[in-house]
Amino acid sequence: LSIDINGDMITFDFNNEGGVIRRKSIVPGQQSPTVRNTYVYDIVGKIISDSLHGYWTPDVWGVFSFIYDGNNNVIEGKLTSNVPSVQLLKQCEYDKHPNPLYDQRALIYLLTSHYGYEIPEGKNNILKERFDDGTELSYNYEYYSNGLPRQYSIHHSSDPLVSYVDYYYE
Repeated sequence: LSIDINGDMITFDFNNEGGVIRRKSIVPGQQSPTVRNTYVYDIVGKIISDSLHGYWTPDVWGVFSFIYDGNNNVIEGKLTSNVPSVQLLKQCEYDKHPNPLYDQRALIYLLTSHYGYEIPEGKNNILKERFDDGTELSYNYEYYSNGLPRQYSIHHSSDPLVSYVDYYYE
């Protein structure tokens, strides 16, 4: 599978179970694909680690690992890096409402996780992301009567700007 995102040609390699094991890209000025990420899954198919490769070299500079709760929500993401200044720990909390993006979780993660800081979508909607530096992102949802989200707002602990995301369903 190959896609073009703003001039960056992204290619995915799959394992026998259909899971993506490598994400490669060709950026302008390169002749051949370079591995950007390699993925490891648990026995039920959840991504448990994302190895981050250098932009111009195949060297792994960091590994982002994930711990899940019983609802397949990532409750902890940890970046371990060979670059001492790049370490990250993120803890997450969720509500009990169904996440409408859960069935597309792998595709969304693979297309949006450029450096592993994003987390795979869970069965429920994220309420908080807490980082080891004290930063916190809070999510506030408005729901339809069927329990699906209509809109959410994102509040950053160190920024007064509030972002809004609307959901549209067919």
